[in-house]
Amino acid sequence: MYCRSRPSEVSNTPENLIEVNTCGELSGLSYEFFGGTRYCSRFSTALSKLTNHFRIILDSFFHFVISHKKFMADMKEEPAFLKRVSDNDEYITDPSKLGKRTFPSLYFFTHMLRILIYSNRQAKKGIYDSVHWYDSSVDTMESLERAGIRMHFTGMNNMRKVDGPVVFVSNHMTTLETTVLPAIIRPIKPVVYVIKEELSKYPLFGPVALARDPILVGRENPREDLRIVLEEGSKRLQAGKSIIIFPQKTRAMVLDPALFNSLGNKLAKRNNVPVIPVALITDAWGNGNYIKEAGKIDPSKTVHIAFGEPMLIAGNGAAEQQLIIEFIVGKFREWGRPDLIKPE
Repeated sequence: MYCRSRPSEVSNTPENLIEVNTCGELSGLSYEFFGGTRYCSRFSTALSKLTNHFRIILDSFFHFVISHKKFMADMKEEPAFLKRVSDNDEYITDPSKLGKRTFPSLYFFTHMLRILIYSNRQAKKGIYDSVHWYDSSVDTMESLERAGIRMHFTGMNNMRKVDGPVVFVSNHMTTLETTVLPAIIRPIKPVVYVIKEELSKYPLFGPVALARDPILVGRENPREDLRIVLEEGSKRLQAGKSIIIFPQKTRAMVLDPALFNSLGNKLAKRNNVPVIPVALITDAWGNGNYIKEAGKIDPSKTVHIAFGEPMLIAGNGAAEQQLIIEFIVGKFREWGRPDLIKPE
């Protein structure tokens, strides 16, 4: 572009033409621009305002796009959580859902294999998110009910008494709780497990487990496990995720309070979050002799899961540890299964 200086004593000659990239470089002088008179300062101001308006429009547009995507994601997630067993404080399987199978184990494990296969595929594609996890957990629970297993869950409102994350400390009996608990907890709180590292190496289940951001422990070196749980658990809690911990070394049909470690309490105290005790009896899905996950399905037994009151850990946590054990033992007695408590 060409602009020409217009002091009154300067003639309108080609040598007085000055080539500029933008009039802003000669701000404050008067120029003739394409045959008309303009002030570059005014032009620069107008251009700046136009640029700001354009930036505001772009920012608003991108904010709308991001908000719309988040809204659509929430709308997509919400229907997946409509089959909520934790909407009320108590859930009991509707008798109309209970199936009568000649071979309940065969029926259930056929469906369990189906669930594992599609979950494994989703995990390998990188799409096994919390919604898909919830869906597969509900699918597992409903498959158990159709196989004739009655579910009875209580205390779900105790999870709602805490706005943020918590540490769930539970006894560990069978594979059932690892597959069904997400269907109960996830609609209320994002959650992850502390699991044995070897589970992450199983052919079908391994990728599924790893997709849900678990905390992996070896269960061979207690000191190393403590370090991992405290470090990795703190990261999960700070990210708003609750944690499920089974303080026993392995699954056990008989409750032995002496085998309960205090990892969950230590983690909760370090991060100043409450502990929620969980008592469960899940021997309707037994432990197999050779493959623990492939135990007998027994419709004559009811699945019981109860959530206790949240508690903050004070001192060294010994008092809260005793309260957790008393809660679990008390529920076993309440459910008419004192035979599953190891005598002192």
